Amino acid sequence: MAAWTGEELLAALRERFRAQTGAAYGMGTVLRELARPQRYRDELGYRSLEEMLEARGLPTRMTAYKLMSVASIFELEEVLGLGGTEKTYFLVRAAKIEDPNGDPRALLEEGARVLGKDVRSVSSRELREAREYYQYKRRCL
Repeated sequence: MAAWTGEELLAALRERFRAQTGAAYGMGTVLRELARPQRYRDELGYRSLEEMLEARGLPTRMTAYKLMSVASIFELEEVLGLGGTEKTYFLVRAAKIEDPNGDPRALLEEGARVLGKDVRSVSSRELREAREYYQYKRRCL
């Protein structure tokens, strides 16, 4: 890679990001199907999705729910446009904090904001910090 140009490195990084996001999204869609009681209980014989995940050495319950949440709301291209699986998950969580009955798909609108932050430019870290501050303020009121 030392011989690659900066543009070639950036192209390789974009390609890997797309592949990683696609793989995470694909896992979310498969996990959604496995989360059906007919699958984990009736077909595979587990009492719960969590039991199946642990017994089969699959992602943790939290990771599974994160991936399923994103895949249940958005299409892959939308997740890529929002900045990847991790960021999209934090955007959904932040939107639900603001309005538990709101539609997270509103995050796709031009100029969308969540917890006072621009959806397109905010980082996952900034979202976590804004969410913590927002929750702190709510507890103090």
